[in-house]
Amino acid sequence: MLADAPVASASRLAALPALWTGIFYDQAALAAAWDLCKGWSAESREQLRLDAARTGLKGQIEGRPIKDVARDMVAIAKEGLKNRARLSPCGKDETGYLSELEEIADSGLTPADRLLELYHGPWQGDAGRAYDDLAY
Repeated sequence: MLADAPVASASRLAALPALWTGIFYDQAALAAAWDLCKGWSAESREQLRLDAARTGLKGQIEGRPIKDVARDMVAIAKEGLKNRARLSPCGKDETGYLSELEEIADSGLTPADRLLELYHGPWQGDAGRAYDDLAY
């Protein structure tokens, strides 16, 4: 059940900056990210923006599932962070920050999908429950 999975997490706060760091701070990752989308038309990109807002990872771009594109982007960023090789004092690189994004891309379920299930399920339409149930 979706409601059993965490919807909000403090660890997710670092995920998006880690994604962009992995892409923008490594030339090979930046080139791979460009290769992923360089053939998309302006119309396709605009449709992607609209579809992603409505359907999350369930939409498509140029006949390809957004979920697959998301999975590729996270993999590219992960390689970029590995190449960046910034290690913590215990020897871990920054790729761990991407774990929640990997899970989202693999499952195809966004935090919004999880919130909607809570809203339509256990919360019975009471959005105010988010303040109590999701505080961290």
